[in-house]
Formats: sequence, C-alpha cells, structure tokens
Amino acid sequence: MRKIQESDVLDIARYELARDELRKRAMRAKEVRRVAIGPLVTVLFENRTTLHYQLQEMMRVERIVRPEAIREEMAIWNDLVPARDELSLTLMIEITDLTIAKAKLEELRDLEETVTLRFGPHVVHARFEEGWRDDNRISAVQFIRFALSNDERNAFLASSDVSLKIDHAAYAHEARLSTETLAALREDLEAE
Repeated sequence: MRKIQESDVLDIARYELARDELRKRAMRAKEVRRVAIGPLVTVLFENRTTLHYQLQEMMRVERIVRPEAIREEMAIWNDLVPARDELSLTLMIEITDLTIAKAKLEELRDLEETVTLRFGPHVVHARFEEGWRDDNRISAVQFIRFALSNDERNAFLASSDVSLKIDHAAYAHEARLSTETLAALREDLEAE
C-alpha cells in the first residue's frame, strides 16, 4: 500500500474546507474495518484512508503547520500504513468503568502473545508495536500487525472464513470477519 506523500497532505485551511467529505470517507472505511472481539476488545484494520484522516485530524487539533513538523507527523502515521504483505490494526481495550480499568489492564497483561488471525490451516500471530506496555499491565491502545508469507497472503485472499482470536487466560474470544470486512481487506492487500 502506498505511503502518504507530502502532496497528499492538505494545509489546515484547505483541510477545513474538505474535512466533511474526507471525514465521511474515513468513517465509511473505518465502519467496515472495525471488528469486536468479545465485549472489551475492538480492532480497526487500518489502511491509507483511515491513517491519512488521522494525520489530518492531528494536524488540525495540534495546529501543526511547520513543514518539518508535518513531515515528523507523517512519518508516525506512515509507519502504520500496512506493507504489501501485512495487515495493520489498532487494538483497543474498551473499559468504560474507570474504577476497574487499572485492574483489568493488569489482568490482561501478556495479551500480546495470544492474538491470532486464522484462515484455513493458517494461524498467524500478531506482532505488537514495542513500547506500549510495562511489566504490570498492557496499554488500552495497541498497534499490531499480521505479517503474511506469500502462501498465507494468497490463502487469505481466497478464504471466506477468517477469524481473529484472543486466547488469553482472562479473555478468550473469537470473531469471524464479515464478508464486507474481508472484501475491504482484500482491496487493501491488493492496493499499490
């Protein structure tokens, strides 16, 4: 998938004029790429559209206007754009009761080793981005990737039965990806 280029980035004034349309496009992309895995975990399969929108929103909120600051922000979001043979996700542990949040995040420590993508005979383990946990608990937001070998990529593109599974002692849930989600992910994997 093509990275976000400087020519793709709108300055804040131009973004304000185009924001409604870009937001609608990003929300449509996010809607089909959002998957709940049980009652607490939601993942969002990221692509260039979702990440470009996040970049523009961050520039808007933080009032980023200097070219070098824009390039720095671009580098952060471009790092999350999936490569040709991978899926890139944001994993969110959604705990609304703040009185139990810390204890629940401690309970879910080591969740990283238990997240897999399953299709046909293939089980692909998630690779979590470093630096988002400590020895006591997991962060409520994680960035993860599923790197696919050429055989796994081809099998994924051909599969109609794909699921995400978390097999943690304190949280064991599985979610089958919808036909619409699979179609969107196939487009992402085939994008240049």
